[in-house]
Amino acid sequence: MNSINKYHIYFPTKVRPSYYEKSTVEGIRDGLICLIKQLSNLPIKRISMPALGCGLGELSFENDVLPLIIHYGNKFKNSKGEIIFTYLFMPQDLSSDQETKIISPENRKYINSEPF
Repeated sequence: MNSINKYHIYFPTKVRPSYYEKSTVEGIRDGLICLIKQLSNLPIKRISMPALGCGLGELSFENDVLPLIIHYGNKFKNSKGEIIFTYLFMPQDLSSDQETKIISPENRKYINSEPF
C-alpha cells in the first residue's frame, strides 16, 4: 500500500486574525518567503494555494497577489531541490477569460523580476 504524506501549512495573511483587518502586500510577500523556507524541508512535489489575501483581505488578485505568487512560486523547491508544482485557486469573481492572464506574456515578466 502506498503511503502519501499530506501537509497543511498555515499561511496567515493578516497580523491579527480579524475579519475587519485588511491583508497587506508586504504580509503576503513575507509569508511567501517564509513558505519557501518551509517547503525546502519537506519531500513534497506539489502544493495548492488560494488567492492569498484576496477575499476578506481585499487585495487585488491581478495587481497585488498574482505578481508575488508568480515571482516567489518559481522558487518553491522541496527537500530534494526539485521544483514544486503549484496549483493556484482563482478568486471566484474572475471569469475564464481572466484566468488565461496568469500564463500571458505580460505576466511572465514577474518570474525573474523583483516584486514591489
